[in-house]
Amino acid sequence: MLVMVKLEISENEGNQRLDKFLRKYLGNAPLSFIYKAIRKDVKVNGKRKTREYMLEAGDEVSLYLTDQDLEKFRKVREHRKVKRTFGIAYEDENILAAVKPKNLLTHGDRNERRNHLTNQVIDYLIEKGDYVPRLEKTFVPAPVNRLDRNTTGLVLFAKNYPALQAFTKMIRERGCIRKYYLTIVSGEMKEPLALEDRMEKDEARDLVRVTDRADGKLMKTFAEPVAAAGGFTLCRIEIETGRTHQIRVQLANAGFPIIGDGKYGSPRVNRDMKNRYRLTTQLLHAYQLQFENCPAPFAYLNGKTVTAELPKGFREIRQPFAGGIGSMMSSRNRLLSTWIMKCPLYFSAISRMLRTPKPWFSLSALVVCGRPSTICGTAWMKFSSWISTNCCSCATDRLITRCSLSKCRASSMALSSRLPKRE
Repeated sequence: MLVMVKLEISENEGNQRLDKFLRKYLGNAPLSFIYKAIRKDVKVNGKRKTREYMLEAGDEVSLYLTDQDLEKFRKVREHRKVKRTFGIAYEDENILAAVKPKNLLTHGDRNERRNHLTNQVIDYLIEKGDYVPRLEKTFVPAPVNRLDRNTTGLVLFAKNYPALQAFTKMIRERGCIRKYYLTIVSGEMKEPLALEDRMEKDEARDLVRVTDRADGKLMKTFAEPVAAAGGFTLCRIEIETGRTHQIRVQLANAGFPIIGDGKYGSPRVNRDMKNRYRLTTQLLHAYQLQFENCPAPFAYLNGKTVTAELPKGFREIRQPFAGGIGSMMSSRNRLLSTWIMKCPLYFSAISRMLRTPKPWFSLSALVVCGRPSTICGTAWMKFSSWISTNCCSCATDRLITRCSLSKCRASSMALSSRLPKRE
């Protein structure tokens, strides 16, 4: 029996092509059926339209289908409640920045269709009332970036369709959302690295290789050493592209494999990490998102930085290993005091950061292993004096803002008194 189904297009279905909307609504139908239906059995506001027609909020789509076709092709989403394991670094009416733990997929796959980050976020939004499945025809909240199963940190979710379109485009076109990671690599990195390679993927083995082939997908990664000791380096990473295993394969190819990485790392180092710290996966954390040049209506995010704290496993690497990088992560007061007074690399990195309008290195690196308030008084005052002598006032203001926390107010006020007066 032929039935007519009327669908009113909401904000979450607008601004997309007619064929794309129908492919979502009739998710089990082949493309040939969709295209044939558009030619013969679909009207928009009472008129036939081409498949390229852009739907707008308020449009009425009429489908003329048989009961059997509607039942067969209509994609009914089954949602099963799952336990929440993610954290929330930031949320507003448009986006949610989730903090993904390790051993959790961003999306489901053929082996895990239920308990993954996307389902957990959907559950949370349903409970909160921000997403009501029965009121939506095709839209489902979705991530605009992804992380490997055992990479921890920030995954950005869109809570409505306009946000999904806009932030997906921002991630793809770059220049609006800067993505930063923290990791520890094997090898002492002396200078920043700008890595540009092409990749090919072995789907059967789920491995990525660097290739010289011109048709390989481009990968761009920038690595900044924060501190190096005993044959290891704590690095801050920025990625310009977002390929599968990009950071892991490019760092390994450059001679600095991530510790714990079973696919691209050093077997000898990984064995040592496992024996000492029970580390069995790559130590890689997506810790920061910086928003800039976001178009309206999302310009309110410009200048905002979202940060995810280091996970417990990262923080627990405390005891010395391979000559000292463990001490770097454990004895925070002594470590930061030593770096500030004796480490030219750390000084020069901070100096470069404070002298640039869009810093590659951020003072948030200080917070990686402890707040500035944990630094012993003598070291902090020496550091404050050095900053005020060598850096411009606006840069020092950024340091004061970072340090005007907790027990650090005295040092902040002392540093403030050294600044030149503003006009």
